[in-house]
Amino acid sequence: MQEAITLKARILQRRDAPGAGAAFIESKMPVIEQKEPFLQQLLQLYGEAGDKRGVDDTYLRLYRLHPDNPDYQFQYGRVMLNRGREGEAVGMFKRLRTAHGSSVPVNLAIVRAIAAAKGNAAASADIRAAAPGATDAVRQAYAGFLLDAGDAAGARAMLRSLADAAPNLSNSDGQAVLAAAELAVGDRAAARRRADAVLAVDSVNRRALTARINIALADRDFEKALGLARLLVSAYREDAAARILLARVHKLRREPVLEESVFRSAAQELKDSVPVMIAFTDYLTARGDIDAAADAAQDFTLANPRIRTGWVRQLELCTKAEDDVCAARARRRLAADAGARAAAASRQRVAAL
Repeated sequence: MQEAITLKARILQRRDAPGAGAAFIESKMPVIEQKEPFLQQLLQLYGEAGDKRGVDDTYLRLYRLHPDNPDYQFQYGRVMLNRGREGEAVGMFKRLRTAHGSSVPVNLAIVRAIAAAKGNAAASADIRAAAPGATDAVRQAYAGFLLDAGDAAGARAMLRSLADAAPNLSNSDGQAVLAAAELAVGDRAAARRRADAVLAVDSVNRRALTARINIALADRDFEKALGLARLLVSAYREDAAARILLARVHKLRREPVLEESVFRSAAQELKDSVPVMIAFTDYLTARGDIDAAADAAQDFTLANPRIRTGWVRQLELCTKAEDDVCAARARRRLAADAGARAAAASRQRVAAL
């Protein structure tokens, strides 16, 4: 029965409008006894349809089914936060931190949920409140979040206890964050010393390599930057930022053929990467090849029809390229997606009555 219902839902999802597969499973839920597998299917179907409310409501149903499951507890807190029920969210996050206080993934997930719902300032405030009782590993992860959110000074302050410590395998990630933070606040000499020390014990530390490449570029040591950038890409083939940084190194070395080669390779190998698509189309646009940029955007939407950012970029570039057919295709898709989201929201409102 499960296989038959799932198969039909998948067929409807591909053949009919987005959300048709989820609607079919919903129609069967009253008579389904083992609900969790079908709720998991609904998560996928609502996600594919871009129905965020459907996803969130499904997580709430899973939480009610298994209230002791930590994954569902986190999703419950996240949904409550997004819906303005902050007291319930804070209570659930406190419960998770009590049970999983030493878990880096749990603590980072909570911070990211707060950032997504209320912004980085709220997430930073949560970090400041939670940090005094956190483990060293969690504090290092918090510092990485602050750095990525643009608060290099906050990250540096968070890792003050590491400032005079020698890098080792247990603190190398935190030391790498500190090196990147030192670079961001303008202390290039300290950042260079620390990044080199981290790489001496952890030769492919991603953040230390990235910092050291940027230091080499600032020093105009393009040969060193190239060697490190190639190492970064070879160690992290799936990292879009590494590919983009390697392309930047080639640009600064005035190697346009190699720069383009890096972008084309990244677009082929990381077909679903939005950052690669944006960087590649920006590169093509900057060199004046708007038609090629529009083609690259169309290649992306062909491979990733459910990623809205691709259609937005396709509409922008095809309009600039005066390709009316391409632009109209993107416009229709965006309109259809907006209509599907509105219809899904309407269904959810009716179901809540």
